[in-house]
Amino acid sequence: MNDSEFLSLLQNVPVDVEHLEIRGAPGKPNKLHWSDNLNRLSRLQHLALVDCSMPALSQSIRLPLLSQLYLMGNELEQIQLGSFVGMPMLEMLDLS
Repeated sequence: MNDSEFLSLLQNVPVDVEHLEIRGAPGKPNKLHWSDNLNRLSRLQHLALVDCSMPALSQSIRLPLLSQLYLMGNELEQIQLGSFVGMPMLEMLDLS
């Protein structure tokens, strides 16, 4: 999946979804960048973006109910502390 496919997918996700998981296929990771379109999913509690080759997180994340964030298998080299300000309920972060 590439960025334009990711954007299209996000535009079709119901705004009241609470769990969203996107994983790359074995041996063929997605090539994605964080999309601020995720912010429209304000009821999201669990988000998994696994094997997506994401290089960075946005500092504009606004997911007030998000409690679990799984980012395994990405290419995150550094994360700004400000990236988490818009996730006040975050209890679990997996970057393995």
